Amino acid sequence: MEKMKKKVRYPLLKLGIVIGIVIAYFSFVFAGKMVREEYLESRDVENYQGEEETIGVSLRYEGEGSGILHTMDDESITGYISSIPLYADTEENVCLMNVYLHLPEPFPYPVTEEIVPTKELLAGEEPVIVLGQGVKSDVIHKENGDYYKVCGEEYRVIAYVASEESNSLDYVRILFYDCLGKKAKSDIDYFARTIGITLMFRSDTVDLIEYYQEKQKLVDDRVEQISYSQGILEDSYSVDNSLVDYQKYAYLLYIFSLVLIVMVIELWIVQRKNEFAIRRAVGYSRYQIIGMISQELIKTIFGIGGILLLLQFVFQKIFPGVMESNWLHDLAVCMIFMGITFTLLMIYPIYKIMTDSIVASIQDKGV
Repeated sequence: MEKMKKKVRYPLLKLGIVIGIVIAYFSFVFAGKMVREEYLESRDVENYQGEEETIGVSLRYEGEGSGILHTMDDESITGYISSIPLYADTEENVCLMNVYLHLPEPFPYPVTEEIVPTKELLAGEEPVIVLGQGVKSDVIHKENGDYYKVCGEEYRVIAYVASEESNSLDYVRILFYDCLGKKAKSDIDYFARTIGITLMFRSDTVDLIEYYQEKQKLVDDRVEQISYSQGILEDSYSVDNSLVDYQKYAYLLYIFSLVLIVMVIELWIVQRKNEFAIRRAVGYSRYQIIGMISQELIKTIFGIGGILLLLQFVFQKIFPGVMESNWLHDLAVCMIFMGITFTLLMIYPIYKIMTDSIVASIQDKGV
């Protein structure tokens, strides 16, 4: 009976601590996932760039530009129109798309569905597109395949791509100039005439500056403006810059949760001052009382953390597409959470017991 009483002592305060730890756990885990995602996306960009040189060529021209773009193209290098804003009817939004001047071989992106794009697939008259895995929910499903509308025209999806670990390719949209619809080509010419377009050239074997100078001579009399720049950042793999903001908000919520828990612990200590005073009277040192509090806090934090981690694993198994993660990473984040949270939450009780006069004053009154 005595054990039962101990288990239900201060139920509201313990419930407050539990709720605070749950909120702190999920905010900490969310921040951890954002840190991991940012790292993986940045690593994807670095790995993709590798040893290849990259330059950007700014181009403006009047009229129809297929002749100019074909002149700028060469099978020996990878070249594409970078981040051209085209209207995606399927999503009812303007999206940035890359338009390759020819199919790069080997195809540089990991294909998750369908088959790896080949020249044979691009040889037909039908417009085709390659999409990131995250865009799959926006395609039009037909009996003969998936379709995606760009500038009012349907493009057959020939492949879906995705990075193995991060989301850096989930929303990429890859077109091919020789497989474009008339309206998309018209829009590219419009942007080339008004604000200009950027061609990206990549190679690890060709001197791109010399390549540019040769091509410039061939198109100089057909363009309004042409120039190049080096040190261009890779734009096929994306790094979500908002992840940093998400991390800040998550950590702020984590700190706020800890403050709430400390307030509950303050009330918890006050309500137990008689117990602490009695323990002091029978010979407990302040360090023993601190040890007793730390044991209770460890049990609470590690118990709740373990349960939440287990629920995470179960949820990932049931809904793998909704909550993708790495179990080893989740375990490491959980252990880090437990260690940091316990350390931070013990600062106040240690200070309170070592410096406060509550225990001493009660003991002096003969409690």
